Amino acid sequence: YSYFAPHYPNDAVQPLLYASLVPLLGLGSSIVRKRTVDMIALIVLLALSINIAAIFLMPSIRWALVARSLNGLFTATVLLVSALFGKPLFYYVARQFVTANDPARLDGFDAANALDGKRTFTRVTFVWAFGIYTLCGLNMTLALYLPPAGYLLLSQITNFIGVITHAHTHA
Repeated sequence: YSYFAPHYPNDAVQPLLYASLVPLLGLGSSIVRKRTVDMIALIVLLALSINIAAIFLMPSIRWALVARSLNGLFTATVLLVSALFGKPLFYYVARQFVTANDPARLDGFDAANALDGKRTFTRVTFVWAFGIYTLCGLNMTLALYLPPAGYLLLSQITNFIGVITHAHTHA
């Protein structure tokens, strides 16, 4: 963003669009290299799509950043609904990581989840949903009060710290 921003008017959204294309290209190359789209890739692709849509739909960079800061609302709501309906998404994410789709490992993973009464992944999914809601609120506040370059830097730091803290305290 900081590279492109000086070449456009102060409230231009083009630098934000260009900055959003970098992770999209990285995800695309990962999908091509692995020749598969997994649950994590789908979540990232959805978030990037929301970021890019916000850039085109919002009247200014400030509002595009506010919309971008709220992209986790959809993810958090999907997590919350999945847990409420007894199909917690973290079960499927963990299953993919732990078993690598190996049939023998899948059976063991499913058996362990059944013995637990599906409580662990339901609880983890609820906790992550509420953590993401909290990060969205924090990032929205940052988007409203910081200059764009400051928001883009600080929101990445708060997201990283939030995810690491959340993962560590709820593992």
